[in-house]
Amino acid sequence: MLLKSPLLSRTPGTVFLKGDYDTVKGLGAFFKELKFNVAHSVCTHKITGTAAEGIEYFKEEKEYLQLLKDIRHCLVMADEDTVAQADMTNFKVCVSHPCYSHRTIAKHLPFMGERGADMLFEYIQQYVNM
Repeated sequence: MLLKSPLLSRTPGTVFLKGDYDTVKGLGAFFKELKFNVAHSVCTHKITGTAAEGIEYFKEEKEYLQLLKDIRHCLVMADEDTVAQADMTNFKVCVSHPCYSHRTIAKHLPFMGERGADMLFEYIQQYVNM
C-alpha cells in the first residue's frame, strides 16, 4: 500500500541507519522494500560471517565521524549521539540508545508491524517534504 502512495511515487530518498544489529537489519529491509537507497547500515557492535553482509562496523570512531560528516539530505535513523552530530540538512530520528535528552522509539510493539510501519511512514512524509 505504501509503495502506491503518491508520496513515494517520486524518486525515493536516502536513509542512513545506525543501531544494534536487529534494528539496522529490520529498518534496512523496510526501507529497501520502499525503494529507498540505504546509504549506510552501521552496527554498534562487530558482526562476522554472512550475517554481516551489508552491515558496516567502525573500529575507529574517527572513521565513523568522517562518514557522518559527509551525509547530507538523508533520513538519519540512529542513536542520539549520531542524530546530534549529523548535518542539519538531514531529517533525524532517534531510534536507539544512547538516548539522553528525549525518548527513543520503542524496539517492541508498536514499532513493529502495521502500526510501526504507519509511524515510520509519518517520518518518511516529513523527510520527503523537507
